[in-house]
Amino acid sequence: MALPLGGIGTSVGLSLGVSPRIRQFCLSTIDMIAGIPSVIVGFIGLAVVVPAIQSMFSLSTGESILSASLVLAFMILPYIVTHCTESIETYRQRYEETALGLGISPWHTMKAIVLPSAKGSIILSSVLAFSRAMGETMAVMMVVGNAPILPNLLGKAEPIPSLIALEMGSVEYNSLHYSGLYVAALVLLIILILTNVLVYMYSWKTRKDGHHEVI
Repeated sequence: MALPLGGIGTSVGLSLGVSPRIRQFCLSTIDMIAGIPSVIVGFIGLAVVVPAIQSMFSLSTGESILSASLVLAFMILPYIVTHCTESIETYRQRYEETALGLGISPWHTMKAIVLPSAKGSIILSSVLAFSRAMGETMAVMMVVGNAPILPNLLGKAEPIPSLIALEMGSVEYNSLHYSGLYVAALVLLIILILTNVLVYMYSWKTRKDGHHEVI
């Protein structure tokens, strides 16, 4: 939800649709939003998003995976917008003058040249944001319901970070439950490592293929 319209769409709009001064002001504001503590974002989600989901779908409670997803999308959006805008602006400055000399419109240049060229950087920024979202605890814990049941989009759930945060303080030391929480943390760590390794392998392959094409 954060990447296609909010992330890339906002980055393209900031790059082409506004003046440099307004772009800088918007990016500064977005950076300030990124600095909001997660507990404040969770409180806003609990006060705004949860009642809206409850009313929209006529649920007994709005605490659900959908609510947590919307809160997380808001939290990682500044990271995606900032990195994507920097990458898009770099490639736009590189190709725009030549494209204009050939009579190609700025929007077509963005669609046909700039975005494909910045694809690797956009993917990397998305993975960084994904890693940030995977480890988020407080905001998600406040809106997801924290119910250890089989999850569905409009139902409650208990993500791994919330599980660890809620139960680690009361678990008996060296018990099976204690070991299970460490295994859950290990699973989360493995998912993050595998995701980053796969993306960096893809990025390396993309750069290598591009180098061969230039040669």
